[in-house]
Amino acid sequence: MTAPALLKRLAIVVGVLYLAVAYVAFIRLGGITGGLKLMDLRFEGYDLDAVQTYSRALGVAGLELYRETYLILDYTFLTALTALICRLAWLLNTRWFGWIAGLAGLAYFGFDIAENTKLLSLLSAHPEALDSMQADQAALYTQVKFAALAIAALALFTGWRRGGLR
Repeated sequence: MTAPALLKRLAIVVGVLYLAVAYVAFIRLGGITGGLKLMDLRFEGYDLDAVQTYSRALGVAGLELYRETYLILDYTFLTALTALICRLAWLLNTRWFGWIAGLAGLAYFGFDIAENTKLLSLLSAHPEALDSMQADQAALYTQVKFAALAIAALALFTGWRRGGLR
């Protein structure tokens, strides 16, 4: 398989996984929580009250769906997306932007894993047993994750505009 064909297939996989994650997040979990947005998707951040409200609305059935379906899809998606970012970063003719994009992509991966781990522990606990420090930590992971993804996208775009791909 040629490099461009592999890249196209990886991009298609990322797109399909994104649609699957969005379906579970917005349709399935959104239906259970009355349309509340997942903590993972709140790039603006959240606080203890928001986590408690979401946890109460999620309930046992929602937590099971979150744990057994959403997280598996999310881990698969973020792995594929990180692979795509790093592959594109490697192909940039402007090495400086390639390094920035690749490192930001890896930071996105790490912070998304940390966020998922923290959120699973928060949502698995009784809502009244949570403290604001845990919620603030999870919110920080979420915000840094989105910042890293934005930096990776900006570096890829700028590197492509300045020098194209090899």
